[in-house]
Order: sequence, then structure tokens, then C-alpha cells
Amino acid sequence: MTELFLSKPALRYKNSFLEAVREVQAERASNPFSATMAENHLDIDQLRDDFLFEGFLEKMERESLATTTDENGYVPNTTLWLIGRAADDTEVFIGRVNIRHYLTEKLRNTFGHSGFLIRPTERDKGYGRSLLQLALFKAKEIVTDAEKFDHKVLITCRANNAISQKIIIGAGGIFERSVILPSGESELLHWVPL
Repeated sequence: MTELFLSKPALRYKNSFLEAVREVQAERASNPFSATMAENHLDIDQLRDDFLFEGFLEKMERESLATTTDENGYVPNTTLWLIGRAADDTEVFIGRVNIRHYLTEKLRNTFGHSGFLIRPTERDKGYGRSLLQLALFKAKEIVTDAEKFDHKVLITCRANNAISQKIIIGAGGIFERSVILPSGESELLHWVPL
């Protein structure tokens, strides 16, 4: 790719996004210990319909515009897609980051401010590092409680995801502790400076 950038989720990336979801779901089916991301629960057949896909996009937009924690405990969060632009101007969905605007006690002890994903066919190309760097820059604008945590954000990854650990530590992440999630999986918590 000649250029990488973060974008709000958009209809023009639908086909590439759905291909990536298919990859993530296939990976999960063949390896139940791969990351359990939201993509695992999306219905690709429904999202092929532009109207339903636009509803999916609108839901993410509402989540980013929210100002308070909802009745289910979800905090306002912004989802951004890492898009790669090739020399021929083709744009491809490479990954995504979810940035939570602040932490609740539960998030402080589980998933932190942010989680990220690179689609399986685009891994081992340095995109995870690029995505995290771009996300940290954006988090300066989005995260409202970073000052409370000495201008750091909490970024987590599964204990069995050595590549994500390396990316987080490479961005200055300091390991705090490991927690066991309700799923029984171990999650590693790291504080990363903004």
C-alpha cells in the first residue's frame, strides 16, 4: 500500500470490510482461541444489503456521538477503519480500532480504552504498528479521561497474541497485569503514553 489512513466506517469500503469479516470468522472457526472480536458476530449475508449496512454504520456513528454510558454499560466509543490505498488508488479495509472515550470500573479491569484488529490476510506487514500509532494520535482527541491516568491509555490484548503484545510494547506500553475474562481467556493490560 502506498498510503495508510484512518477513516470513519463508510459504505464505499463495504465489500472489502465484508471480505475481512469473512476472514476473521474463518480464522475463529479454525482456531477457537483466536481473538473474539465483534466481527465474529456479524451476519455477512444481511450486511451485503446496502440499507442494512448503512444501519450498521449509523449504529457506530451513534456510539461515537454518545455522551454517557448506556443502560447496558457501554461507553461512548469511536470505531475507525485502517484503509490502505494502492498505487492505482484502490482502497482496501486493512483493520479497525475501537477507542472508548473513557473507562468504567469494568473496562478498567478488562478491555481498556482500545482494541484493534488487522484482517488475517494483511498481518505480518507492519500494519498493526501503523494502526496503533494512528489510533494513539486520534485518542488524544477522543479519550476524555487520559489526564486522570497520567496521559496514558489502557490497551489490552489476549495473552496468546504475542504479535499484539509486541506492537503495544513497541508503542511504549508498560505491562500492568493479566486478568481472566468471563470467557476464561487471559487478557493483558498495558498502559501506553499518548
